[in-house]
Amino acid sequence: MNTRIIIIIACLLLAPAVRSMANDSAGGLPNAICPVDPTEAAEPDIFVTYEGQTIHLCCNRCRKKFLADPTAYLDGLPQFAPDGAHAPVKPEPAATSAAPHDHGDHGDDAAEPAAVEHDHATGHGKANGVARLAKFLGKFHPLVVHFPIALILTAALAEALSIWTKRPFFEQAARFAIILGALGALAAAPLGWMAAGAANYLGELTRVLLLHRWIGVSAAGVSVIAAALALCTGNKPRLTSAYRIALLVSAVLVGLAGHFGATLIYGTDYFAWSAL
Repeated sequence: MNTRIIIIIACLLLAPAVRSMANDSAGGLPNAICPVDPTEAAEPDIFVTYEGQTIHLCCNRCRKKFLADPTAYLDGLPQFAPDGAHAPVKPEPAATSAAPHDHGDHGDDAAEPAAVEHDHATGHGKANGVARLAKFLGKFHPLVVHFPIALILTAALAEALSIWTKRPFFEQAARFAIILGALGALAAAPLGWMAAGAANYLGELTRVLLLHRWIGVSAAGVSVIAAALALCTGNKPRLTSAYRIALLVSAVLVGLAGHFGATLIYGTDYFAWSAL
């Protein structure tokens, strides 16, 4: 291939990354001020993605309010304005007669106490030691949960092959996998519960989170039953049938929990054909 063509393609591919690095080095953000509270500067590590655009906010409370009704805060955002219509501006100071800003309360009916001052440490919701530990441990849920998912589904597949081929190898593999999968599920379920306790999902995603939590816990419980039956079956046909039913149910529940977990990340319209 011609060297010039290679250089042009490389420049086109690297241009977005270079532009992003330039913005970061200059301290620039897509929007310099918080759309929920225009008196506050947007923070680089607090943001949401809406209609393919990254929107930065000043605190997690504002993030929650934005997610509850995004269209109410789009006016004035450079990301959703015609080119040149809105230039990023610095936050305007609040009027001296107004009550000081508190990130713990934006637009609630109750008036803010005049003595309360804006404090990012308290406004962003510092938790106590136990809550912070639970929040930290919950971050390991995505890392741990993939192991029981893979093992339980592998166990179901191996058991199906065992029924079909009548080979002891698949039967042993299925029982080995379900035992390890159940142990992994016992770790992943409580970690997921901790992660959900610190999550900030609103609207219809609240129901999705509820389904994900309880289906995940149910999958862990049924997988433990399947593992216990796998250890006790021996040559008892009734226990073998119960084991296979429990294994199938646990695999189905794992699939459902995984679906709702992905929905929390990618949105409820992820599979919508119209969104493509």
